[in-house]
Amino acid sequence: MTPPSHFAGLADAGLNLQALFNLRDLPVTLQSQLAEDAADWSQLLLLGHAGPTLWHQLTDAGAVSGDAVARADPIDDYSRAQVARLFNDELAGHRYRIIYPGSERVALQQLGALAGWHHSSPFRVGISERWGSWFAYRAVVLTDTGLHPFSTPVGGSPCSRCVERPCITSCSGQVLDRPDATAACIRFRLEHNSPCAGHCAARWACPVAVEERYSAEQFHYHYRRSLQTLRCWAVQADSIRK
Repeated sequence: MTPPSHFAGLADAGLNLQALFNLRDLPVTLQSQLAEDAADWSQLLLLGHAGPTLWHQLTDAGAVSGDAVARADPIDDYSRAQVARLFNDELAGHRYRIIYPGSERVALQQLGALAGWHHSSPFRVGISERWGSWFAYRAVVLTDTGLHPFSTPVGGSPCSRCVERPCITSCSGQVLDRPDATAACIRFRLEHNSPCAGHCAARWACPVAVEERYSAEQFHYHYRRSLQTLRCWAVQADSIRK
């Protein structure tokens, strides 16, 4: 089922991947991970962006520009603001609580799989026929709404029909056909002067939905941010080992 009209403003703002679940219908293990007060809520709203629209909104507002960042987490700030606008306007009178972005651990990949958005790819980024790999999760919201559950259709995985698999041959670290591909990819990205610090040649080489591909500026921005996260994780891991 496609989203009701309440959510059209979110799509226009670039949050064009949307899914609404009844909390009671989610797997028990996932319910227990969401929040201590999940019993106070009835539904979960999952939001993502696909394609370049969200980035255009941010750049037009001057929130991001190349390496310059007007705020610490401009995309998170923007996503929170759009959720607040939704509940102030179209869903006025309903309560909500944003649990992502935030400090709580949220199983985004599991929620994305339940929404039908997440299909595996050789380069370890979700992919679909409609958007290729050019999407990301932006918000998870607990609500007291009673709307009919829905999810934005994105199509199946195109990888099973891909014969040439240019992502594997284009990988700068030549790690995607290894059994420890994910760990090897992270190690290679963390190397000094790694070519994958702000770019992923494998993902860029994917021929699916190239018309929805991020601009080079947006692509590099996301990869620089993810590299910062990987470096923080590496420091924490070293501290634990010591």
